[in-house]
Amino acid sequence: MKQNIQISFDWHLTNNCNFNCIYCHPQIKAVLNKNQKINYSFEQILNAFENINKTCHIYMSGGEPFLFPNFIEFCKKITKKHYISINTNLSIPQIVQFVESINPKHVVGIYAALHILERERLNIPVKKFISDVLMLQQKGFNITVFYVLYPPLIDRFSEDAKILRDSGIKYVAGKIFKGVYKGKLYPDNYSSDEKRKINSFNNDYKLSKSYLEGDVHFEGMQCDAGKKFFKVEVDGRVRRCASTSDNLGNLYEGTFVSNVHAEPCTAKRALCISHCHKYLVNYEKNKSENT
Repeated sequence: MKQNIQISFDWHLTNNCNFNCIYCHPQIKAVLNKNQKINYSFEQILNAFENINKTCHIYMSGGEPFLFPNFIEFCKKITKKHYISINTNLSIPQIVQFVESINPKHVVGIYAALHILERERLNIPVKKFISDVLMLQQKGFNITVFYVLYPPLIDRFSEDAKILRDSGIKYVAGKIFKGVYKGKLYPDNYSSDEKRKINSFNNDYKLSKSYLEGDVHFEGMQCDAGKKFFKVEVDGRVRRCASTSDNLGNLYEGTFVSNVHAEPCTAKRALCISHCHKYLVNYEKNKSENT
């Protein structure tokens, strides 16, 4: 799939979620399923992206994106010109409607989080999850199953991943857990035995080694985040990335202004190194000079 993407957004479009995963980010859980007042209409938000006048890649995350009002209609309209990726728990009934409505050529990726503990708690069958993944695969969508390597789940990942792969799912990624478990911060506090197990997995998640080795510090390195890539919050506020607290205006209100040049990273610690590796200028050169 080849796209002429000029600019990318990591859009946190909602905090609402139908799951209550034990390892979810605390700042999301704090407002989980509260009645969030959205002060911007469907048309305002759609026009905000359209008015950028560049071909966009919009990573949609939350919360659960499918709970965003008129989500499928939004996807249908935005993909006439732009490209999207979606992080989802794939538990919403509208998946069939999405498949029937959206051109897979304009969907860069779907990242379907299995969240096995929450499905077991809610008695939601994994079989339905598997069938939806296979349907998306069959229809030409590039889909990867994410399985969070929460410490209590490490010993069952291989077995669960085998079930998924034996069912015909192509890509299963054991994603590094970033959060707190029993008072310890992860991934910093994975034990040597846990790291050994994770490194031994048949895993489609390519960033495990970087996280496990603590390769999350890029302060001072020149980065195109803020020029080619941006983080957009629920209320439309824009930052360079998820790891910074700067202010580039409000996308929905038309005050968003991008940086003209690459600028040094200001983050003490990177929260999403896939974006760092992509947007750091001369990443390998910078890395060697700063270590």
